Amino acid sequence: MDVTSAVLRQVLTSRGVPSTVDDAGLLDAARAPDHKLAVTLLSCWAEEGGDVDPEHRAELAVHRHRTDRYARVWSKLRAVAPAAHLVKGPRIAARYPDGVLRAAGDLDVVDPDQAELWRAAASLVDDGWQVEAFTVLPHRDGHDLLMSVQHESDTTLADPYEVELRTPDVAPGLGRPSLSFRGPLDPVAPSIVALVAERLERPFTSRDVLDLGVLSAALTGTGRDVLRAALTTARLWPAYRELCRHLERTGLATGPLLEDRCRTKRQHLTDLPRRVAALTHPVRAAGYLATSTADADRGRLADRLVRVLHERVGGRRLLRAGVPLFGVPVDDRRSGGDRMLLADRGHRLLAATPIGTFLLTAGACAAEWLDDLAALDVP
Repeated sequence: MDVTSAVLRQVLTSRGVPSTVDDAGLLDAARAPDHKLAVTLLSCWAEEGGDVDPEHRAELAVHRHRTDRYARVWSKLRAVAPAAHLVKGPRIAARYPDGVLRAAGDLDVVDPDQAELWRAAASLVDDGWQVEAFTVLPHRDGHDLLMSVQHESDTTLADPYEVELRTPDVAPGLGRPSLSFRGPLDPVAPSIVALVAERLERPFTSRDVLDLGVLSAALTGTGRDVLRAALTTARLWPAYRELCRHLERTGLATGPLLEDRCRTKRQHLTDLPRRVAALTHPVRAAGYLATSTADADRGRLADRLVRVLHERVGGRRLLRAGVPLFGVPVDDRRSGGDRMLLADRGHRLLAATPIGTFLLTAGACAAEWLDDLAALDVP
C-alpha cells in the first residue's frame, strides 16, 4: 500500500475529518492525538513537490534528526546485543516510501537473551540515559524484563528519546501471556501484534490504521500463519478486528486481512470469564489491584492495600503468584556480571542489576520503604 497525501486524506476522512477541509485544516487535524499523521503528511507534500513553507521544512528536519539519532543508538546497541531486533516503529517506517517520514516516538528493542539486554541497558546508562521504568513480568519458566530508558531531547521537540528494552516481542499486559517469536524472524507479524496490543492501553489512532495497511501489504503466507497463532495465544482477535474495521472503512486497497470471526466472537465472550478466573487466587487478585496504583493516585484504601501486601505477603510471594513488580531505584551500585540478582530484605524484594539496585513493588512505593533500605548493604 502506497503512502501519499491523497491516501492520508482518505484515512483522515474515514476517521471523521470533513472531506471538504483545505490543506491547512487537514494538517491541523493530522496533528491531533487521535490521528498522529502530521509529520507524515508534511513529508508527503514535500516529496510530491508541494509548497511546504520554511517552518514546516524545519519541522521535518527536526524529525529526520530524531530518526537519525535512533538509528545511531540502534547501531550501538547491536554491537553489544547481536541477538536483538526491532519491532514496530523502525520496522514500519522502513516500509514507507523513500522520503516519507513516520514520526519516531520511541525505539522498541527486543532481546530474549537477558544478559545481552542488560549489556544494552548498561551501554545506554553509560551514555547518560536514565532508567525511567523497570518491570519484572513473571511467567511459568521464570520472568521477562521490560525497561524504559530515556534521554532528554536535543531538538525543539519536547518529548525525550526513549528506548524500550524487553525480552518478549510483545507484552500485552495483565492476564495475557507475553509473546516471543522463535525461529527465523518474520519482519512483519510481530509488529502487527505489537500494534494491535496497543489497544489494551489506548484507543487506536489514524496512524495505527495506516500502519496496519502498510504492514498487511507486506505480510507473507508464513507471516499470516504466525500472526493468526499469535492473536489466538494473546487473545487479541477482538482488538485486531477492530483495527481491521477502521482500515476497511478507508476504502484503500491493502494486503489481505485475516478473517476469523469465530475466534473473535469466542474471545469476546470468554475474555471476561478468563479474567475473573485469574482473580480467584487471592494473592494474585490483590496484587493485580495493587498494580493499578503504580502510575496513579487511587486513594488511601489502595495505598493501604499495597502496604499490607508488602508487609504481610512480600514481593517474592507476589512474584511467584504471577504479579508484575515495578522497580523503584534504590542506588546506582551495579551487580557483578550481566544478570539480575534477587535478595529478600524482610518482606521486601530487591533486585541488584547491572544498572543499579531496585526495590520491587506491586504498586506505589511508600517513601519510608526507601528510607529503611538506605542503610542496608545490598549484595
